[in-house]
Amino acid sequence: MGAFIAVMAACNIDFNNKVIQLTIQLANKYRTNFYNNITFMGKYIKKICEECLPENAHQIVSGRCYIGITKITLFGLKKIIISNFTSKQDLINAIIASMYIPLWTNNKLLKYRNNLCIDGCLTGYCHKLYNNTITVTFDKSGDIYPLTTYNTSMLYPSSDQDIYKLIELGKKDYINYYKKL
Repeated sequence: MGAFIAVMAACNIDFNNKVIQLTIQLANKYRTNFYNNITFMGKYIKKICEECLPENAHQIVSGRCYIGITKITLFGLKKIIISNFTSKQDLINAIIASMYIPLWTNNKLLKYRNNLCIDGCLTGYCHKLYNNTITVTFDKSGDIYPLTTYNTSMLYPSSDQDIYKLIELGKKDYINYYKKL
């Protein structure tokens, strides 16, 4: 979800209005019929991106956001970093490819720019590209990382109350990072 958050932030999207509301709607839909929705997370994320991102999002984030994707080759897994996007749809496809987990994101193999791809974390996606790169990780290897663990499932949608708690924890982590500067 790091690419999703980074792109939304780079496009100056107001999370409090549309993104959070759409996320809660998605979680409620997913929760009420979990087994019938288990392979459609990519479709739902795509819907949020299409509704929230401006038409020129690809121009806004090109050269500013670096999306890590794991490419599947005959010789194994290879990390690729994408930072230039040809269209809004190309950007959305990169976001989906960066979080692709088979049978959770989609029920078939995922191709991005004619490459089979899976979640970028499988090849250590988070590293400093430049001195001023800010990395966001799930562990202490990043600049911004969770200070507090909150027991919730990564695959099963949290309750609305838990989603708001996670958002507040994320804000605290972000503020903590800036206090250290």
